[in-house]
Amino acid sequence: MVNRRTFVTQSALAAGAAALGRTGLAQGPPPAVPIGIQIGAVSFADEGTEKVLDGLREMAGVNTLFVATFTYGRGIAGRQPRGSALPDHGKQEYDDDYRGGNFATPHPELYKKTSIAPEKAPDHPGYDVLADVVPAAHRRRMKVIAWFEDVFRADVPGLDKALEVDVHGKAGLRACLRNPNTREFWLALVEDHLRFNPGLDGLMWGSERQGPLNDALGASHGAGPRPSTAACFCPHCLEAARREGIDARGGATWPWRSGSGA
Repeated sequence: MVNRRTFVTQSALAAGAAALGRTGLAQGPPPAVPIGIQIGAVSFADEGTEKVLDGLREMAGVNTLFVATFTYGRGIAGRQPRGSALPDHGKQEYDDDYRGGNFATPHPELYKKTSIAPEKAPDHPGYDVLADVVPAAHRRRMKVIAWFEDVFRADVPGLDKALEVDVHGKAGLRACLRNPNTREFWLALVEDHLRFNPGLDGLMWGSERQGPLNDALGASHGAGPRPSTAACFCPHCLEAARREGIDARGGATWPWRSGSGA
Protein backbone atom coordinates (compact mmCIF):
# COMPACT_ATOMS: atom_id res chain seq x y z
CA MET A 1 0.00 0.00 0.00
CA VAL A 2 1.52 3.33 -1.07
CA ASN A 3 0.90 6.30 1.20
CA ARG A 4 -0.18 9.67 -0.14
CA ARG A 5 3.15 11.45 0.07
CA THR A 6 4.96 8.61 -1.70
CA PHE A 7 2.26 8.51 -4.37
CA VAL A 8 2.47 12.25 -5.03
CA THR A 9 6.27 12.15 -5.21
CA GLN A 10 6.38 9.14 -7.52
CA SER A 11 3.58 10.48 -9.72
CA ALA A 12 5.28 13.85 -10.09
CA LEU A 13 8.54 12.15 -11.07
CA ALA A 14 6.76 9.88 -13.51
CA ALA A 15 4.87 12.78 -15.06
CA GLY A 16 8.11 14.70 -15.43
CA ALA A 17 9.84 11.74 -17.07
CA ALA A 18 6.92 11.26 -19.44
CA ALA A 19 6.97 14.93 -20.33
CA LEU A 20 10.69 14.77 -21.04
CA GLY A 21 10.14 11.84 -23.35
CA ARG A 22 7.24 13.53 -25.16
CA THR A 23 9.12 16.77 -25.70
CA GLY A 24 12.30 15.14 -26.92
CA LEU A 25 14.52 16.20 -24.04
CA ALA A 26 15.70 12.64 -23.49
CA GLN A 27 16.97 12.35 -27.06
CA GLY A 28 16.85 14.24 -30.31
CA PRO A 29 16.66 18.02 -30.84
CA PRO A 30 15.67 20.38 -28.01
CA PRO A 31 11.97 21.33 -27.74
CA ALA A 32 10.51 24.59 -28.93
CA VAL A 33 10.64 27.48 -26.47
CA PRO A 34 7.42 27.45 -24.39
CA ILE A 35 5.01 30.21 -25.34
CA GLY A 36 2.42 30.19 -22.60
CA ILE A 37 -0.78 31.89 -21.55
CA GLN A 38 -2.74 31.90 -18.30
CA ILE A 39 -6.33 30.96 -19.00
CA GLY A 40 -9.45 30.06 -17.04
CA ALA A 41 -12.31 27.67 -17.67
CA VAL A 42 -14.55 30.65 -18.44
CA SER A 43 -12.83 31.19 -21.81
CA PHE A 44 -13.54 27.64 -22.97
CA ALA A 45 -17.06 27.61 -21.54
CA ASP A 46 -17.91 30.94 -23.16
CA GLU A 47 -16.34 30.55 -26.59
CA GLY A 48 -15.81 26.84 -27.20
CA THR A 49 -12.62 24.87 -26.64
CA GLU A 50 -11.73 24.27 -30.29
CA LYS A 51 -12.17 27.93 -31.21
CA VAL A 52 -10.11 29.16 -28.26
CA LEU A 53 -7.23 26.75 -28.85
CA ASP A 54 -7.07 27.43 -32.58
CA GLY A 55 -7.12 31.17 -31.96
CA LEU A 56 -4.34 31.01 -29.37
CA ARG A 57 -2.15 28.92 -31.63
CA GLU A 58 -2.78 30.87 -34.84
CA MET A 59 -2.71 34.41 -33.46
CA ALA A 60 0.00 34.10 -30.79
CA GLY A 61 1.84 30.82 -31.40
CA VAL A 62 0.82 29.57 -27.93
CA ASN A 63 2.04 26.04 -27.21
CA THR A 64 1.58 25.89 -23.43
CA LEU A 65 -1.61 26.54 -21.46
CA PHE A 66 -1.53 27.41 -17.76
CA VAL A 67 -5.12 26.47 -16.99
CA ALA A 68 -6.67 27.74 -13.75
CA THR A 69 -7.94 24.57 -12.07
CA PHE A 70 -8.46 25.74 -8.48
CA THR A 71 -9.02 29.18 -7.04
CA TYR A 72 -11.72 31.22 -5.36
CA GLY A 73 -10.17 34.40 -6.73
CA ARG A 74 -11.60 35.91 -9.87
CA GLY A 75 -8.26 37.25 -11.11
CA ILE A 76 -7.32 34.08 -12.99
CA ALA A 77 -10.69 32.40 -13.38
CA GLY A 78 -13.48 34.96 -13.74
CA ARG A 79 -14.60 37.45 -16.33
CA GLN A 80 -13.77 41.13 -16.01
CA PRO A 81 -14.92 42.62 -12.69
CA ARG A 82 -17.71 45.17 -12.93
CA GLY A 83 -16.34 48.60 -13.73
CA SER A 84 -13.74 47.23 -16.15
CA ALA A 85 -14.30 47.19 -19.90
CA LEU A 86 -15.38 43.87 -21.38
CA PRO A 87 -13.07 42.38 -24.06
CA ASP A 88 -14.05 42.19 -27.73
CA HIS A 89 -14.69 38.44 -27.52
CA GLY A 90 -16.55 36.03 -25.29
CA LYS A 91 -19.79 36.77 -23.48
CA GLN A 92 -20.47 40.46 -23.13
CA GLU A 93 -21.57 40.27 -19.51
CA TYR A 94 -20.19 40.35 -15.99
CA ASP A 95 -20.17 37.34 -13.66
CA ASP A 96 -21.22 39.08 -10.45
CA ASP A 97 -22.19 35.73 -8.91
CA TYR A 98 -18.75 34.18 -9.48
CA ARG A 99 -17.72 31.77 -6.71
CA GLY A 100 -14.80 29.61 -7.83
CA GLY A 101 -13.43 26.40 -6.36
CA ASN A 102 -12.19 23.35 -8.26
CA PHE A 103 -12.80 23.77 -12.00
CA ALA A 104 -11.89 20.12 -12.63
CA THR A 105 -13.66 17.30 -10.78
CA PRO A 106 -12.74 16.85 -7.10
CA HIS A 107 -12.81 13.34 -5.66
CA PRO A 108 -13.91 13.71 -2.01
CA GLU A 109 -12.38 10.38 -0.91
CA LEU A 110 -8.91 11.95 -1.27
CA TYR A 111 -9.67 14.79 1.16
CA LYS A 112 -10.46 12.81 4.30
CA LYS A 113 -7.42 14.16 6.18
CA THR A 114 -8.34 17.83 5.79
CA SER A 115 -11.19 19.91 7.17
CA ILE A 116 -11.28 22.05 3.99
CA ALA A 117 -14.11 20.97 1.70
CA PRO A 118 -13.16 20.06 -1.89
CA GLU A 119 -15.81 22.18 -3.58
CA LYS A 120 -16.58 21.82 -7.26
CA ALA A 121 -16.81 25.31 -8.78
CA PRO A 122 -20.50 25.93 -9.59
CA ASP A 123 -19.75 28.62 -12.17
CA HIS A 124 -19.89 26.26 -15.17
CA PRO A 125 -22.20 23.41 -14.11
CA GLY A 126 -21.06 19.96 -15.20
CA TYR A 127 -17.88 21.28 -16.81
CA ASP A 128 -14.43 19.76 -16.09
CA VAL A 129 -11.79 22.01 -17.63
CA LEU A 130 -9.01 19.39 -17.59
CA ALA A 131 -11.12 16.58 -19.04
CA ASP A 132 -12.16 18.95 -21.82
CA VAL A 133 -8.97 20.85 -22.60
CA VAL A 134 -6.16 18.29 -22.19
CA PRO A 135 -7.11 15.99 -25.11
CA ALA A 136 -8.05 18.92 -27.36
CA ALA A 137 -4.75 20.68 -26.60
CA HIS A 138 -2.68 17.52 -27.13
CA ARG A 139 -4.22 17.04 -30.58
CA ARG A 140 -2.63 20.41 -31.39
CA ARG A 141 0.66 19.53 -29.67
CA MET A 142 -0.02 22.05 -26.92
CA LYS A 143 0.92 21.32 -23.31
CA VAL A 144 -1.44 21.80 -20.37
CA ILE A 145 -0.16 22.88 -16.95
CA ALA A 146 -2.68 22.80 -14.09
CA TRP A 147 -2.41 26.10 -12.23
CA PHE A 148 -3.92 26.16 -8.76
CA GLU A 149 -3.90 29.23 -6.54
CA ASP A 150 -3.65 29.86 -2.80
CA VAL A 151 -6.88 31.90 -2.69
CA PHE A 152 -9.93 30.86 -0.66
CA ARG A 153 -13.26 32.40 0.28
CA ALA A 154 -14.06 32.96 3.93
CA ASP A 155 -17.19 30.80 3.67
CA VAL A 156 -15.48 27.65 2.34
CA PRO A 157 -16.63 24.85 4.70
CA GLY A 158 -13.87 23.80 7.09
CA LEU A 159 -11.52 26.67 6.24
CA ASP A 160 -12.03 28.09 9.74
CA LYS A 161 -9.98 25.17 11.12
CA ALA A 162 -7.03 26.06 8.87
CA LEU A 163 -6.78 29.84 9.24
CA GLU A 164 -3.84 31.83 10.56
CA VAL A 165 -4.13 33.29 14.06
CA ASP A 166 -3.04 36.83 14.96
CA VAL A 167 -1.15 37.89 18.10
CA HIS A 168 -4.44 38.38 19.99
CA GLY A 169 -5.63 34.87 19.17
CA LYS A 170 -8.15 35.98 16.54
CA ALA A 171 -8.57 34.11 13.26
CA GLY A 172 -6.95 35.70 10.24
CA LEU A 173 -8.03 35.66 6.61
CA ARG A 174 -5.50 33.26 5.07
CA ALA A 175 -4.90 29.55 5.44
CA CYS A 176 -1.88 28.85 7.64
CA LEU A 177 0.76 27.00 5.65
CA ARG A 178 1.85 25.02 8.73
CA ASN A 179 -1.65 23.90 9.63
CA PRO A 180 -2.10 20.17 8.83
CA ASN A 181 -5.52 20.89 7.31
CA THR A 182 -3.93 23.25 4.79
CA ARG A 183 -1.08 20.89 3.95
CA GLU A 184 -3.34 17.87 3.58
CA PHE A 185 -5.66 19.86 1.31
CA TRP A 186 -2.84 20.76 -1.09
CA LEU A 187 -1.51 17.19 -1.03
CA ALA A 188 -4.98 15.88 -1.85
CA LEU A 189 -5.44 18.39 -4.66
CA VAL A 190 -2.10 17.45 -6.23
CA GLU A 191 -2.97 13.75 -5.98
CA ASP A 192 -6.40 14.51 -7.45
CA HIS A 193 -4.85 16.26 -10.46
CA LEU A 194 -2.22 13.59 -11.09
CA ARG A 195 -4.27 10.47 -10.44
CA PHE A 196 -7.31 11.42 -12.49
CA ASN A 197 -5.64 13.40 -15.29
CA PRO A 198 -2.81 11.16 -16.54
CA GLY A 199 -2.24 13.31 -19.66
CA LEU A 200 -1.44 16.42 -17.62
CA ASP A 201 1.95 17.94 -18.54
CA GLY A 202 2.71 19.70 -15.27
CA LEU A 203 1.55 21.50 -12.14
CA MET A 204 2.00 25.09 -10.98
CA TRP A 205 1.01 26.38 -7.55
CA GLY A 206 0.52 30.11 -7.17
CA SER A 207 0.76 31.85 -3.80
CA GLU A 208 1.10 35.64 -3.72
CA ARG A 209 1.54 36.63 -0.08
CA GLN A 210 3.44 39.37 1.66
CA GLY A 211 5.17 38.50 4.92
CA PRO A 212 4.05 39.37 8.45
CA LEU A 213 6.51 42.29 8.66
CA ASN A 214 4.88 43.95 5.65
CA ASP A 215 1.46 43.27 7.17
CA ALA A 216 2.55 44.92 10.41
CA LEU A 217 4.10 47.96 8.73
CA GLY A 218 1.40 48.36 6.10
CA ALA A 219 4.04 48.31 3.38
CA SER A 220 1.57 47.40 0.65
CA HIS A 221 -2.04 48.01 -0.36
CA GLY A 222 -1.95 51.40 1.37
CA ALA A 223 -3.65 50.01 4.46
CA GLY A 224 -1.35 51.67 6.97
CA PRO A 225 0.38 49.95 9.91
CA ARG A 226 -1.54 46.96 11.28
CA PRO A 227 0.83 45.24 13.73
CA SER A 228 -1.96 43.38 15.52
CA THR A 229 -2.87 41.51 12.31
CA ALA A 230 0.60 40.01 11.78
CA ALA A 231 0.40 36.23 11.69
CA CYS A 232 0.78 33.46 12.41
CA PHE A 233 0.52 32.60 16.13
CA CYS A 234 -1.41 29.34 15.83
CA PRO A 235 -0.20 26.33 17.88
CA HIS A 236 1.61 24.87 14.87
CA CYS A 237 3.58 28.06 14.23
CA LEU A 238 4.32 28.63 17.93
CA GLU A 239 5.70 25.10 18.17
CA ALA A 240 7.86 25.67 15.08
CA ALA A 241 9.19 28.86 16.67
CA ARG A 242 10.00 27.06 19.93
CA ARG A 243 11.95 24.44 18.01
CA GLU A 244 14.08 27.27 16.62
CA GLY A 245 14.67 28.72 20.09
CA ILE A 246 12.26 31.62 19.63
CA ASP A 247 9.55 32.77 22.02
CA ALA A 248 7.12 33.99 19.37
CA ARG A 249 5.34 36.29 21.82
CA GLY A 250 8.36 37.60 23.67
CA GLY A 251 11.50 37.45 21.52
CA ALA A 252 14.46 35.08 21.34
CA THR A 253 15.27 32.64 24.11
CA TRP A 254 19.02 32.33 23.72
CA PRO A 255 20.50 29.06 25.09
CA TRP A 256 23.26 30.83 27.04
CA ARG A 257 20.70 32.75 29.09
CA SER A 258 19.40 29.59 30.70
CA GLY A 259 20.92 27.33 33.32
CA SER A 260 23.95 28.87 35.01
CA GLY A 261 23.22 32.33 33.61
CA ALA A 262 26.58 32.48 31.86
